[in-house]
Amino acid sequence: MTSFDWLRAYTALSRSGVVTDEIRACEDAWGNAFFGDATAIERVRKAAGYPAYIAALRGLLTFPLTVYRVTTKAAYEDWKAGEFNRPIATTASLDLANLFREIYPEAGPVVLIEGHVSQPEAVVMRGRIEGYEIVIDSGRVKPIEATLID
Repeated sequence: MTSFDWLRAYTALSRSGVVTDEIRACEDAWGNAFFGDATAIERVRKAAGYPAYIAALRGLLTFPLTVYRVTTKAAYEDWKAGEFNRPIATTASLDLANLFREIYPEAGPVVLIEGHVSQPEAVVMRGRIEGYEIVIDSGRVKPIEATLID
């Protein structure tokens, strides 16, 4: 999926009528923190209309879905060991991921991961449109489905 494809899917979902004000508020809340607002995930999953929203979102995506994630090397190692399991922001844009790598706010070595999401159930919600973000449940992506780019 290209960045253009993601923008087209994002727009189609926005125009579909399944994105309620409550869901949009959760999407906005997620985007207010650099690492995402975990409480927004809890709220969106309980929001009226979430089943229709998530079914529509997953239906607009092509699986396996290639996404990119910038994180610390320590967090990457924890995830590979099964000790890191939470919703994470990923991007459909490799170029944007490379930019994020340059400005990542945490200390320590930073890595860029390319992931291949094979389970539609791993997709939790949309993230920030300007970041081409897709929020993924990291516990549903196996380390074998990810490649360390750097």
